[in-house]
Formats: sequence, C-alpha cells, structure tokens
Amino acid sequence: MFIGVYELDNKKYFNIYYKCKAGYEEWFKDTFSPECKYETLDFKISGKNYRERQASLEDIAKEWANYFCDFEWSYGELAIISAWFYDNAKKYGLIKVFEENAII
Repeated sequence: MFIGVYELDNKKYFNIYYKCKAGYEEWFKDTFSPECKYETLDFKISGKNYRERQASLEDIAKEWANYFCDFEWSYGELAIISAWFYDNAKKYGLIKVFEENAII
C-alpha cells in the first residue's frame, strides 16, 4: 500500500493505492500528465533486523503524521491506515508510542 499525492492543474489530489496491478494502473492513470507533480509515502517496512524494521515503521509514522495527515481523508481511508499502523505496531512493540502520538 502507498499513499499518492499529486497536483494537476493547480489542484491537489490524494488517494490510497495498493501494490497490485489494478493499484499501479490507477496510479499511472492519475499521474500520466507530464505537468503532474507527485509525492508518495510507501508503507513498506524495511530493515535487516527487528530494530531496523521498528525504526523504519517509526519513520513511516512520522512522515504520515507530519505531512499526509493534513488531507481530508474519509473515515474508511483512515480506518485502513489506522489498521495498518495498529497491526504493525503490535508486531514491533510500538502500540503505546503510537497511541501517545495519535497515530492509532
């Protein structure tokens, strides 16, 4: 899953895209114009060991909290994002930290 934010004709759009053929096709269709400016937040946890993956998850949460949470998400989209953070916070022992920082 990744969040894509793009600007086209001086209007900003955002959406959740899934890493599957249909998700990528939708992203490419949305950002096809050469005048399109875009940014993404990839919800991919990386690292060779537990601590590195934990730090990667924290970085994703910080980026979400600092930039992407400012958009007007629907309740369904927020539920998807919150569930993703909750499931992964449970794996990496970050539930208390995420609750304190209003990530979940």
